[in-house]
Parts: sequence; structure tokens; C-alpha cells
Amino acid sequence: MRYLTVVLIALAFVSAASTAVRLPAPCSLVTNAQVAKGLGYKIQTRSALASRLAGRGPNLPTCTWSAPPIGYSQSQPNLRVQAIVVSKARFTKIGAENHLALTPGFGAPTYVLFNGSYIQTWKNRIELTFMFQQAATTPKATITLVKEALTQL
Repeated sequence: MRYLTVVLIALAFVSAASTAVRLPAPCSLVTNAQVAKGLGYKIQTRSALASRLAGRGPNLPTCTWSAPPIGYSQSQPNLRVQAIVVSKARFTKIGAENHLALTPGFGAPTYVLFNGSYIQTWKNRIELTFMFQQAATTPKATITLVKEALTQL
């Protein structure tokens, strides 16, 4: 009986693993040159790390690109991209619950917030979140960057 239980548990893990979606490394989705065009500044550093949503849950792959400090306050413009597995139904349900409208022109379900400084998009069970801080570009440049990342999914 114990042997049968162990086999059933093992089969459950194999089944879950075979249907699991492998999260992409956000740093591999776009190049430093592409980010520089989308952010409007030369990229000084790129760092990959894992972070948690609201300090809870599993570690999620994250990449941050930072420009050199600018201005009197020496603030650093940056872009942070995070990947998470989510179904399309859940992605659109959360958007609807928050009264968000899908933004056309991306070729994938996408929400654009705060004048383009926060973009969430979905493709192939992967949600990518782009957080731009102090970007000095046009919305067209940030849209192009998001589209380039989507081609890698």
C-alpha cells in the first residue's frame, strides 16, 4: 500500500512538471541596446534576480536595467521586467476586476497604465510586467521594446 502511494505521488509530480510552463529569464528577452532605446538612456548595469510579489509566494525571475545617475538628485532611470505564469483567463479577469481596458497594438493582451510607465502583457501563459522609472522616450519606443520581448516568448 505504501509503495502504491509513493508511485501515485511521483506520478502527480511528473504530470505537474510536464504541464508546467518554464519561466523565461527576463534579461534574455531584450538586449541592452533595445532597452536603451526604450528607456531613453545608455544602460550602465543589468542585474538578474528573483523577487516575490508583495513579499510572498514563489521567487519570480526579474531583470533590472539601470542608467547612470542623472540630475541634481542623482536619480537612476531604470526598467524592471518580471515574469510570472498565469492563465489568459486569470490575466483578463484581474484586469476587468480593476476596471482596466486592454490596449490594442501589441499583438497580445496588454494593459498600459500610468502613461506607459507600467505595462503588463500576456503570451503563451506568461505575463510580463514592465516597470519604467524616469523613462525619457516616447510611448512608441516603449511599445516597440515590449513587442520585441513578446517575440521571444
